[in-house]
Order: sequence, then C-alpha cells, then structure tokens
Amino acid sequence: MRRCRRFANNSASIISVSQAQANQTSAQASINQDLTARTDAGTVSGQFLMGATSSAAGVSVRIAAYVKTDRYGAPFYGGWFLDALPNGAARFVDDANFFALTANGGLTYPFQFDG
Repeated sequence: MRRCRRFANNSASIISVSQAQANQTSAQASINQDLTARTDAGTVSGQFLMGATSSAAGVSVRIAAYVKTDRYGAPFYGGWFLDALPNGAARFVDDANFFALTANGGLTYPFQFDG
C-alpha cells in the first residue's frame, strides 16, 4: 500500500509492505511501514518493521523502529531493535544519544553516551 500527498514542494508518503513465503526448507514473514515528510526546511522519516525467519539454520525474529531527520544536509539518526537470535539469546539495541525515563510528570536522563 502506498499513499502520497504533494502540495508545491511539500510532500508526505506512507508505504506499507508485507510478505510471507515458505518452501521445503524455510519460512519467512515480514511487515515494513515507512513514513516520510519533506518541506524546504528538511526531511523526516520513520520506519517500523517486524521480520521472522525459521529454517534449518535456526529461527530468529526482529522488531525495530528507526527515525531520521535531515535538515539543510545534516542527517541525524536514532532507533532501536529487539532480536530473538538463533542461539536462543535475545538482545535489545538502542541507537540514541540520551536515554530518558518519565514518571509522575518528571523526566530524568539516567545516563548519556556519545559513541
């Protein structure tokens, strides 16, 4: 599914793709949603995806969300993903400069990281 709107130089789009396939040795399913908005001030985009694979090599699944801003040629990225790996391990990976927690109307940054 694809939805797009345009007015002068401004545009917005939503693209959704889902697929499932299976054969004698493996099965895979995935869904991907992409959002993009663009004006003269810059471009922003977001992506949400889920994918699962089962095969003789193992089973795995990923849920992920990614964001990107590009203002005047300066891109910035962020995102996270959660994996269940073929070896039975799970991992959560966060790509961000700050990690914030909120409660009772307050906001705190328990730690910061700059690569």
